Amino acid sequence: VVNDGGTLHLLIDGKLRHTFENTGMSGLFSKITADKTSVKLSLLYSTRDRAEVENFTSNMEKYEYVSPYENRIASLAAQYSGAQKGGVLLVGSSSMDIWSSWQTDIGSGVLGYNVGIGGTLVEDWMYAYERLVKPFEPSKIILFLGGNNVNNLKDSGEQTTEKLGRLLTKMHDDFPDAKIYYILSMPVPYNYSNGQYTYEYGRLVTGMREYCAARDWVTAVDMEQALLKDSNPVPEYFKSDGMHLTEAGYAVWTQELKKAGAID
Repeated sequence: VVNDGGTLHLLIDGKLRHTFENTGMSGLFSKITADKTSVKLSLLYSTRDRAEVENFTSNMEKYEYVSPYENRIASLAAQYSGAQKGGVLLVGSSSMDIWSSWQTDIGSGVLGYNVGIGGTLVEDWMYAYERLVKPFEPSKIILFLGGNNVNNLKDSGEQTTEKLGRLLTKMHDDFPDAKIYYILSMPVPYNYSNGQYTYEYGRLVTGMREYCAARDWVTAVDMEQALLKDSNPVPEYFKSDGMHLTEAGYAVWTQELKKAGAID
């Protein structure tokens, strides 16, 4: 960690990972740790020499993220090498990955590809973009992503919204004529009860609603009301883990995608 005049830089393997403005060490610590995670510091070196700090920060190299899902990414890229261009591309984390009836649900005769990977973060899709998004040149993209950033990485809702915005903008820039649909994080039992989301998860939902509403090239698919009854998630729509949809839940998911125009 480098304190450069009040700006804190977090480095991994000597390369810049994050920069935090106007925050104390306690705030920094809360941002870089997560549940059941500990940080061990060893072989420490400390200097207060201003010239040395300035020289160090001016020469920092940026840390390049490497996805832990590289093997799955490479496997899917190989599976779909030479795939027909266009069609519907399904992208995202576990709810997309385990959507077993996706081809039937979007239409058995519809050209489509599901490259969802369970557990993924927004960072993983920026990493995999050149292999699992761009080559398809899709005419329609349906994205479900972001919840793992809040639940697992402990990003704030605002941070996750910013990351998703960069990914969606990249998609739109590359495929300006493609229809893009973003499925808002759902009111799952793990993150929703008695009419309320958990705090940061709720901020993500609100942030992405506002993001999509402000842009005419991306449509938000909001499944909130369809998955709730009496201000709580409908039990039969969710598996026992409180996060993933059952077959009945996917029937509702498909219905809401059709209402939004994401599925014909």
